[in-house]
Amino acid sequence: MTQKDIEEEDFSSQDEEEEEAKGLQALIPLFQNAPDKFMLSFTTSLRVAIGTTIYAAAALTVHRHVMVGNHFDSATILCNALFTVGADLGQTMANLFYGAIGTFWGWLAFWIYFGLFPAGYTGAANTDIAWWAAVVLIATYTFTFLILNVDANVRFWALLTFTGGYAMDLLNPATDTSNYSVNFSFSYKSYAENSFILFLIGGVVAISVFIIPFHAPLTSLAKMRLRVCQMAHGLTDLHSRVHRYYMGPCRTLEIENLRSEFEDLVAKLRRAEFHGANAWYESLGQSKSRLMTNTLVKLADGMVDRFEAILGVVADEDFGASHFTMMNSVKVQVEELREGIQALLFHVEEATLDGVLDNREKAKMQELIARMPGLVEDLQTRALQTSRQFGSQAVNRTLLGEHTFLYSTCRMAQVLLTDAKEVISNYEVPAMQNMVKDHFNSVFTVTPDDWTWAFRTFIAMSINFCIGWMGWCDDEDIAEFKTMIRNETQAADFLISGGSAPTCFITPYQAGLANINVVLLSKLSGATFKNALDRMSAVVLASVVGQLGYVILGWCELKFRILTAMAVFFVTWGFMYANYFGGLPAGVGQRLAAMTVYSIMVPCSNKSGTYMSYSNSYHAATYIVMGVIIMLIVDMVIPDKNSSTTALANMEDAVEQFRDIFRDYMENRKTHTETLQN
Repeated sequence: MTQKDIEEEDFSSQDEEEEEAKGLQALIPLFQNAPDKFMLSFTTSLRVAIGTTIYAAAALTVHRHVMVGNHFDSATILCNALFTVGADLGQTMANLFYGAIGTFWGWLAFWIYFGLFPAGYTGAANTDIAWWAAVVLIATYTFTFLILNVDANVRFWALLTFTGGYAMDLLNPATDTSNYSVNFSFSYKSYAENSFILFLIGGVVAISVFIIPFHAPLTSLAKMRLRVCQMAHGLTDLHSRVHRYYMGPCRTLEIENLRSEFEDLVAKLRRAEFHGANAWYESLGQSKSRLMTNTLVKLADGMVDRFEAILGVVADEDFGASHFTMMNSVKVQVEELREGIQALLFHVEEATLDGVLDNREKAKMQELIARMPGLVEDLQTRALQTSRQFGSQAVNRTLLGEHTFLYSTCRMAQVLLTDAKEVISNYEVPAMQNMVKDHFNSVFTVTPDDWTWAFRTFIAMSINFCIGWMGWCDDEDIAEFKTMIRNETQAADFLISGGSAPTCFITPYQAGLANINVVLLSKLSGATFKNALDRMSAVVLASVVGQLGYVILGWCELKFRILTAMAVFFVTWGFMYANYFGGLPAGVGQRLAAMTVYSIMVPCSNKSGTYMSYSNSYHAATYIVMGVIIMLIVDMVIPDKNSSTTALANMEDAVEQFRDIFRDYMENRKTHTETLQN
C-alpha cells in the first residue's frame, strides 16, 4: 500500500461527540462556521441540560415535597448527578465508581459506630466511652484516607461524607438517633444510608445523560479510538513531509510548521490516553476492542518518542555536502522503509476502528511484519557502506545527524513491529482478581512526601473540626437573653423595639469548616489559596443565583413549576458549557451548576423568606473564610517544598540518572537493551 492509497482511504469511524456537533451545525445555519471546540462544549452541555431537565420536570410533576417525604430529595439527587457527570460515559462512570466507593466507606464507618453504640453520645457520664470512641474513629478514619494512596475521588467522597458530614453527629449530645440505623439495622430512610442511595440515584441520572440517544451516545472508547486514529493518520502525513524536507536542498521555515503540527498530534495522543483510562470503566476492563485500541495508543506513543528525535535532528541540520551525499545514497532504502512503516501503521489503525481483526487484515499485517526486518537491514547496510567514504572514525562528526535520523527511523520500525505483533495476537482479558490485587497493593505505596502532606492536612482539618465542634459564641450575651425573655414585660419591650436574639458567629457542632478542608484538598503546595478563590467565587455566585431563582420561582403554582424546569435547563446548560469549554471558568462551572440547581429545586413554599433564612444561606461563606485561614496558617507553620523547588529537584534527579545510564553504557557496564529499558 502506497502513501497515496493511505491518504485516499476513507476513515468511516467518527467520534460520536463530533457527529453531534456536525449534526447541529447542519441544522442551525448560525453555527455553520463555529469553532469545533465551541460546538463540542455546546452540544455536550446541551445534552447534560436536557437530561437534567427531564428528571427535574418529573420531580416537579410528582411534587418535590412528596419526594422529600418519601426520602428521595430531588434537589440532592440532581446536585449529585451534576457533580458526577463527566464529558462522556466513561468519565461519568469513573466518577460514579470512585465516588460510590468513597461514599460507601463514609456510610460504613457511621453504621458500625451506631451498631456498637446505639444510644450514641448523650452528654451523660455513662456515655463518655461513646464520645472517646467517636474521637478515635474520626481521627483514625481521617488520617487513613489522607495517607493511603487511594484515588483522589475516593479520598474526596470518603472524607466529605464522614469527616465533613456525619462525624460531627457522633459528638453532638443532641443528635436524634432515631434518624439513623442503630444495632446494625438497615433502613433506606436513615440519614447515612439515604445519602448513599441518593448518590447512586444521582449517578444513574448522570449515566442516563450519555446512554439515552440524543443523535448518538457518547463513550470514552469511541473518543479514544477517534483521537488515536486521527493522530496515527496525521503522523503518517507528517512523517512523509519530514522525510521530503530532510531530502531537500536547504533549511526553510517549513520545519517550524512541522514541529507545531507535531505538538498538536502529541496533544491528540494525550487526549486518547485520557479517554482510554476512562474507557476501562465502560466495560470494567473486559472489552477486547478497548485492549486493541489501547495497543494502538501504546504503539503511537512509542513512535512519537522516536519521531521527536527525528524532528530534533532535522531542525538542526546544516544541509552540507556530506548530508546530500549520505541521504542521496540511502534515499531508496529510506523511502521503502517509510512506506513499509506507514502501510503497517495503517493496517493496525484499520483493525482498531471496529475492534475486530479479520483474516484478511491479519494476513496483510503478517505479510508486512515479515517484510519489515529486511527493509531495516537494507537501510542499515546501505548506510554503513556510504559512511565508509567519509573515513573510518568510530564517531564521524559530519554524519552525526544523518546517523541519528536513520537510526531513529529504524527504531520507529522496530517499535511498530513489536506492537503490531501484539495486535494480531489473541487478546486475553486480564482477570479481574489480578487487577484488584494490583490496585490493592498500590494503595499502600506511601512515600515520605505523602506522610508530610497527610500530617499537615490532618492538623489543619483537626483544628477546623474542633472549631466547628466548639463553635464561636458570646455565651454571656446568650445567657442574658435567655434570662430576659423569661420576664414577660422585658420580652414584650424587646420585641416591640425590634430586637433580635443573639446568634453564634460559628454554630457549635458545625461540620462546615472541616468540609472546606476536604473540598480544597490538593497535594500541590500553594494551591490552597488558589482553590479557595475558585471555591468562594462559586459559593457566592451559586448562592446569589440559586436564592434569586428560588425567590422568583419557588412558589407552588403550576406556572412557577414550569418556569423552574426552564430555569434548571438554562442554568445547567450555561454553567456546564463553561465547565466543558475549559479555561478559568472550568474550575467552578460544574460546582455552580450543581449548587445552583440544588437551590432552585428545594421544595416549593408559598411563604416569603425571612432574614434568618437568607442569613443562613450566606453564613456558609463565613465557614469558608475561617477554614481557609486555618489551612493557610498551618501551611506556613509546617511548610512544604514549593512547586518550583520540587520541579527543579525532579529535573536534577532526571539529569543525574541520565548521566549514570550514559556512563554505564559507554563503559560497557550495561547492554544496549538494558540502556533502552532504563
